Amino acid sequence: MHWLTLPPARQGKRYALKLNLDKLRPYHADHPTFQAIYPARNDAEVANAEYKKHLLDARASQVGADRNLLDAILFFAGQNAVNARRHASTLTTAA
Repeated sequence: MHWLTLPPARQGKRYALKLNLDKLRPYHADHPTFQAIYPARNDAEVANAEYKKHLLDARASQVGADRNLLDAILFFAGQNAVNARRHASTLTTAA
């Protein structure tokens, strides 16, 4: 799913986006983009709730944004590894 399309001459390059958050507006429920991104909302909320359950006091430690991001990435990588192992074990027991 693409929310930003670059001209062909600029594709493949990295760009920094400067967002003016004051101009952000929610999509109406009938808008095609809303219908495309809304199903991902519940998955993101569930993942965030699961991550918060594993934090001390349900708060990120005060070690800086970079380390908090690394902590979240490693947590979700670990969750993916556990889920992949569980899925693999259900395939072998079903066979």
